[in-house]
Parts: sequence; C-alpha cells; structure tokens
Amino acid sequence: MNRLLASSLAVCALLLPALAIAGNPQMFKWTDAQGVVHYSDQPPKQAAADMQTLDIPLFPPQDPAEIAAREAALAAQVAALQKLVDTQAAQQGQARALAEKESQLQAALAAVQQEAYDDQRESPPLIYSTSAFIPHAFRRDLYVFHRPSGPPLQMRIRTPGLSMPLKH
Repeated sequence: MNRLLASSLAVCALLLPALAIAGNPQMFKWTDAQGVVHYSDQPPKQAAADMQTLDIPLFPPQDPAEIAAREAALAAQVAALQKLVDTQAAQQGQARALAEKESQLQAALAAVQQEAYDDQRESPPLIYSTSAFIPHAFRRDLYVFHRPSGPPLQMRIRTPGLSMPLKH
C-alpha cells in the first residue's frame, strides 16, 4: 500500500510543473547589462532590447482511462515485485537456517570422529606388554630405543692378500 501511495505521489510531482506551464505557455529570454542570459516564464521588470519570446508547445491531451490502466499495470508490477522480494527473503532465511543446521551437524560429526579416534588410542595393550611368556626385562624395555654400549663395531673385509679393519 505504501508503494502505491509513493508511486501516486511521484506521478503528481511530475504533473505539477506541467500544470504550472499550461497556464502560461510562453518563455522569455533576454540578456542583462552584465551580459548574463536569463530565461524566465515572466517578462523582465526592466525593458531589455534583446528580449525574445519562446513558445512552449502544449502537452497532448491525456485520456484518464489510459492513465488509470497504466497505474493499474504499475500497481500490479509493484505487487509482483513485492511478492518476489518476500519470496527471496524467505529463501534467504531458509538458507541461513540450513547453514546453521549444517554447522551443527559438522560439529557433531567432528565430535563423533574425535571420540572414535580417542577410542582407537585407548585400545587394549599389546600382547607383548602383558604376556606371562615374555620376560619382564624385555617387556619393560620393549618401547625403548636400544643403542649398543661399548666401542663401535669393527668389520673386517677379507680379500685375498688384504686384511683391513673398517670403522663406522
């Protein structure tokens, strides 16, 4: 309803200057003593030597039924556009709701995946660490990196006629 009122006011604003000109369809043009050209719908107060009278053509007569038909068509277009805007707003609301639901589902999925990962990490211990058949000393040092103590190993390459120790 507000849009219809706004469009009606816009039409009135366009027609008012035309009605003002319709009463006096003449325009006057003159140059003053300083050389400034003036245009007015009223003749100058002081007589000017180069005053020209310009005739303004009249607007063609308007058919009220045609104007009413145009306004009805514009009102229908405005109603259709308003319906489209409302539909787009509803779709955007649905899109926001879906995005929020998707983010909640993503968070739930991440939590489930983290829980599954944690469950995998808390798997039962390896048989080597709890078996009664594996010596305790071996079980204790099962996951410790062992480096041999003492002097580095030496290898001998045996070739006919040569015997040379290699050091690492």
